[in-house]
Amino acid sequence: PDGVAVIDVTSKAEPAVRRIVKTPGGAWKAVPVGPDLIAVADGSMGVSIIDAAGPGAPRVVSRWGTKDYVRDIVVEVDGNRRFVYGACGMQGLALLEVTPGGGLSELGILKTEGDVRHLALSGSTVFAAAGEKGLTMARRKGDALAAVGGFDPGAADLARGVCVSPDGGRAFLT
Repeated sequence: PDGVAVIDVTSKAEPAVRRIVKTPGGAWKAVPVGPDLIAVADGSMGVSIIDAAGPGAPRVVSRWGTKDYVRDIVVEVDGNRRFVYGACGMQGLALLEVTPGGGLSELGILKTEGDVRHLALSGSTVFAAAGEKGLTMARRKGDALAAVGGFDPGAADLARGVCVSPDGGRAFLT
């Protein structure tokens, strides 16, 4: 809930916290989206972007809100474009684009039947641990996100985590 800690790891023996960047929500995960920009899965407040190098940095420069809770994000780089996929609980999967200045643009939300909590990415295919519905898979085509498949294990509990093999041929669901 304190946000994102910026840690100087120049000295591996003595890492030092340089600053805590308070985000509007409860920060769950931070992922670089460029040399100076960091995307944050920011809980009930959606996705935040932190500028780590500009004047007054590090600081939150933009935010995308959601109706649900964002627990995880993954980032796809396609040429000079940066896409952020957000695990938005019962709202589904969000596809956002990061603008060069650190703004966020919503490209779409794919409604899923389950509670999306964790993501893995292989190319432009995103794999989502979708709670009681197991695995949901979607692919970005241009600026749109389309469902491409899924697997419902019929489990009594929630699927909470997913990872993908390096060749993208196998998904592992917990």
